[in-house]
Amino acid sequence: MILGMPTWWYHVPPCVESFLKNAALEKITVFVTNSGIPLNVNDEMKRISPDTYVESSEIIEFTPLVEPSRLVTPLEEIDAWIETL
Repeated sequence: MILGMPTWWYHVPPCVESFLKNAALEKITVFVTNSGIPLNVNDEMKRISPDTYVESSEIIEFTPLVEPSRLVTPLEEIDAWIETL
């Protein structure tokens, strides 16, 4: 499963956390978007679903508090990560 989510005040969003606690997944690939608020994906996943193996993760960062928001993470980095899936 590939799961994408925004960072929610340094954590996984509550609705995603609820899903993960009830889904009993063996492995997952995760991408997280943020605008300057970091999230440690692996630590959060271990806290929420300790039996789920995080196969791969990627943080996709955008500019904080700028209208319109702009991508900070280079597209080449995102494309390279996608190619590993």
